[in-house]
Amino acid sequence: MSIVPIGLSTIPFEPTRMLAALATARLEVVVIGGMGAILHGDDGGTSDMDVTASTTASDLAKLIEFLRSIDAKLLVDLGNGQHGYVDEPVDEGWFVSLASVRTVTRHGVLDVILRPDGQPTYRDWRTNAMAMPFADGTVKVASLDDIIASKAAANRPKDHEDLGRLRRLAALIRRRQGT
Repeated sequence: MSIVPIGLSTIPFEPTRMLAALATARLEVVVIGGMGAILHGDDGGTSDMDVTASTTASDLAKLIEFLRSIDAKLLVDLGNGQHGYVDEPVDEGWFVSLASVRTVTRHGVLDVILRPDGQPTYRDWRTNAMAMPFADGTVKVASLDDIIASKAAANRPKDHEDLGRLRRLAALIRRRQGT
């Protein structure tokens, strides 16, 4: 196994292409995190896409096939702000031993988080998710309330910065919907 050093800032992030690829693949995934918030109308930024996925054997097999189709490589932290990727194709073992898999793909960084903070299972995320039409399919996007709960549960400094803005957005959406 060889590790190829890479600068994260040199990886172009193409969210529209990533979303189109996800929609076309018809995977059992839910977009969460910053991109999920942006799809609800948040004006925050993100440099990657986070998804959570069904962990059934057949759904993981489809996910692995999808990751291979977008040339996903395992992204690793080399320390001291340095990163690299493992120069080997996606391996089923990644999802057995890791709670989350950070990849670099032809469309940018894609994080597959199997046990995100705030919701215990994929089914919980999917319950409140909404299907958004995109390209030749749909993309499931976590509810804004679930994204907020996840960021609060993660309790990371970068999430603290987002929480006030996301809570205001959720309140605005509720007012517009009359709920």
